[in-house]
Amino acid sequence: MRRPYVPWGHISDFEEVKNSMKYLTSLVPIFIWLILFSLPAWASEPILVPRAQPKTRQATEILIKLKPGADRKIIAQSRGQVRGLEIERMPIPAGQTPNFSAGRWQRKTEVAWAQPNYWRYALATEVVPDDPYYRPERNQRQYQQWYLPKINANFAWSICKGNDGIVIAVVDSGVDLDHPDLKDRLVQGVTIVNQENYTPPSRSGMDDNGHGTHVAGIIAAMTNNNLGISGCSWAGRIMPIKVLNKEGEGTDADIAAGITWAVDAGARIINLSLGGPLEGENPPQVLQAAIDYAYGHNCLVIAATGNSGDNVKHYPAAFPRVLAIAATNPWDQRASYSTFGPDIDIAAPGGAGEEAFSKETGILSTYWNENSWITDFIGGSEAGEYAITAGTSMAAALVSGAAAVIWAYHNEWTVDQIENQLKSTALDIGPAGADEETGSGRIDLLAALGNPSVERPDLTVYNYPNPFNPDQDRVTQIVFLLGEPRKVDIRIYDVSRDLVWERSFSVSETVAGKNIKAWDGRNGAGEVVANGAYFFRITTDNGPASQTKVIAVLR
Repeated sequence: MRRPYVPWGHISDFEEVKNSMKYLTSLVPIFIWLILFSLPAWASEPILVPRAQPKTRQATEILIKLKPGADRKIIAQSRGQVRGLEIERMPIPAGQTPNFSAGRWQRKTEVAWAQPNYWRYALATEVVPDDPYYRPERNQRQYQQWYLPKINANFAWSICKGNDGIVIAVVDSGVDLDHPDLKDRLVQGVTIVNQENYTPPSRSGMDDNGHGTHVAGIIAAMTNNNLGISGCSWAGRIMPIKVLNKEGEGTDADIAAGITWAVDAGARIINLSLGGPLEGENPPQVLQAAIDYAYGHNCLVIAATGNSGDNVKHYPAAFPRVLAIAATNPWDQRASYSTFGPDIDIAAPGGAGEEAFSKETGILSTYWNENSWITDFIGGSEAGEYAITAGTSMAAALVSGAAAVIWAYHNEWTVDQIENQLKSTALDIGPAGADEETGSGRIDLLAALGNPSVERPDLTVYNYPNPFNPDQDRVTQIVFLLGEPRKVDIRIYDVSRDLVWERSFSVSETVAGKNIKAWDGRNGAGEVVANGAYFFRITTDNGPASQTKVIAVLR
């Protein structure tokens, strides 16, 4: 008898992220200082520096504008006109460069002008949603959805946020149908586990384990709604397919039925954050048949590869026509628990392993437990349950969300094109080329949408927690993002502009991207500073790149 399949995510720290804002009367004089003081505004936003690469795609056509009355015979090979304009699109002959071909056309007496049909590229800017758990620097939480900026989702959102026409089936333990960060994203689902009849009742697909709700939030939680978390896809619909029981277990037959039900109900993407090792001589044919059925209907199947930390094959991820997802930690390494082997297609952030797991290195998302109905009913900006966990389940969910955004941008693409785009644009973080630990690399959503250029400042700075209590918080993290390693000076001043604390960091002590340094609230003499507003200024060795921000100290 086959061992039941289990979800690939371990909730090793049920961290319910609750509001910890401090409304203290001592803030009043600080805010007065902020208003009166002449330094720049204290509000700040984190901006991640994506790996933008210059484009070199060459023109394949010449655009030609004929003079009035010109003989159109010379453009007999035209590929057609630009819509609404009398401008012809002529192919560039083999062996000719775009500029050479345009020059030949320009010299013809019948031609008003001729130019290569150059490629242009989207210019990505950061999009920062107002969901409170995405923005820790604004509300003193040290939790953040680091995994979204890690794959450059915050820049990709300026190009495409998703489309409600893309339905993602979460074939799992179900989804909390009442969760305020999910309920408006849901379509009709089904409960298959322990059911002989697959006809959906009104509460079909309801979670009673928590795993499926966590997966669903990563994929497409309600975003920019000033509530909870941000989903990878701002749009798209979640179809809850319950094939795992309360203990997170399910059979081959139920999982296969869930896949085919989802396909027939209109799912474009099927997320399988579940699996198990081979226990007989042959892989389970019922799952292979269901996956073939999905592929035949142009439905993308994405599966977690397992949390065993070894090279044992797990199914359904090991099947052909399944996009098999490994997990990476915050440092772009294979997570210690992530199963590896030749079946790995691609990797995505899944959280750190037990050796480094914490609130800051796990994956924050929506959750369900026995008490969820209380917070769901209460409502408000902090309603619903949220948890921090890690696993290849979470990595698979992130890829499903990314695939939903790509498919919304290229709605006419096939399953194979979506898969190839994810692989070909991934960041190669292992040995050169595809490898058995992270496959083609860690996904990059911005690159998958065309890897456009990025608008970014020379230096970005923020800190958290803020306000900061040295007696309780111990340190405040001063975060700055650099385009390349540079010498950096950090100085902290009081409101009288007297220097309180300073540190210098050499080029070898900084990195391209995110840098984190700490201040413990003490001055140069080692004494804890008094309550009040303090200003930290970061200056780099390239002259004009400097910024000043406020730290409010409350004890």
